[in-house]
Amino acid sequence: TGRGLQKLSAELQQVIIQTFHREAPGLVFGIPCQKEFKSLSQFANEQLGNSTVEKTVATLFINSNYKDARSILLTYLKRNPDRNVHMVVSDKADMNTFETKTGIHTASVTKIPANEAFPKGYYDNINNTAHHKPGDLVILCAGPLGRILAVEWFLQRPNTTYLELGSFFDLDFFGKSLGADYYKYNPRKSMCGKTTPVQKDLLLKLIDATATDRFVGHAMDSSTISIIKNNTRNRLENEISNNIPQPVTTRNNWLTIATVCVDEGDHKSPDNQTNTGRDYMSMTMANHAAYAAHHGYEFSPLTSHSDQLLDKDVRYHKLIWVKQLMQNYTWVFFTDCDALFLDFSIDVGRWATDDDASTTELVLTGDHGWAMNSGQFLMRNGTWAKQLLDDAMKEPKHTHGCVGNDNAAFNWLLWGDCGWKGRGKGPG
Repeated sequence: TGRGLQKLSAELQQVIIQTFHREAPGLVFGIPCQKEFKSLSQFANEQLGNSTVEKTVATLFINSNYKDARSILLTYLKRNPDRNVHMVVSDKADMNTFETKTGIHTASVTKIPANEAFPKGYYDNINNTAHHKPGDLVILCAGPLGRILAVEWFLQRPNTTYLELGSFFDLDFFGKSLGADYYKYNPRKSMCGKTTPVQKDLLLKLIDATATDRFVGHAMDSSTISIIKNNTRNRLENEISNNIPQPVTTRNNWLTIATVCVDEGDHKSPDNQTNTGRDYMSMTMANHAAYAAHHGYEFSPLTSHSDQLLDKDVRYHKLIWVKQLMQNYTWVFFTDCDALFLDFSIDVGRWATDDDASTTELVLTGDHGWAMNSGQFLMRNGTWAKQLLDDAMKEPKHTHGCVGNDNAAFNWLLWGDCGWKGRGKGPG
């Protein structure tokens, strides 16, 4: 890349292009300045093609806008001390100096390698969002990795604002520029991205007290990524149900809504099915997150392959993911990536008991083909449930005469059977 801190490998290029192709309500991409970065601007527009995401210029916070944007952002944060600020920065960033110069007091700091942050920093952090709560602001100053995480994390947590600022705070982190030269640009001189009236209005919303419920996140840099506007939850709720009760108080660690949404490209599963998750995962995860937030639950999506199950179909990943979540939650409600919550007035927690004396560890759903269809199930953190998940992960496909991956494993282990449709195929 431009500063020589990250090699542009084939894998990194693939992940960046994949990020360009994400679509979700509230996701906006900043296009590089055509005057300064003609080829990058052309590439970005070609990649976006007919994308429905909103677009703006990538210089909204930098170049001749830098001084005004810095003042506006810091003023906004001072006026809204109720918003937790998380930072993602280089492991060489001096956070004490940063807090002194900016007045920003951070709730958490995630440090990534200053050199070659991808791929290790990506795989270490792609699902590291449990501490990002609705209304929090996450500022990423982490090069190409930051641009990727801003988008991927927003898809997981659409009620959190992700603001990717690249080199914006270099002077505060390091006391010097690491390559950018826009810090002293004249605000009155047009430098490809001089704030237009519409963009100025967008910036001013950040310091308006009423903006607290209209969170706006911005991603800036010459290689563009995202402006993320955070009104997904309210719009989805209004569209799905006109009679929704008020959200309950969040009950941390009691129940989480979980899913597995992995973009596998054109990869085919062992039963020759193509995972089409990339076509809808942004929308369905937004729906899942909105439902979870409405009922006061945490949303826990898995969006990358588990190293422990690389030899198995991605559908098996729900087994290890649910078990991992049990380390932090009493109940886990799992729903497939291709499913939606249609009626927000129904709380899945009604089937989860607080009674310590209860022996119920699994609430299941079925259909015409399977006595248990693992597309949706509610599981309690218990010895029996964990053993069931372990056994299902080990159950080899076809050894029991059932076809259907995780569904087959569950039905065989629970009943020695393949479900209603395949009953009698096994020896039990």
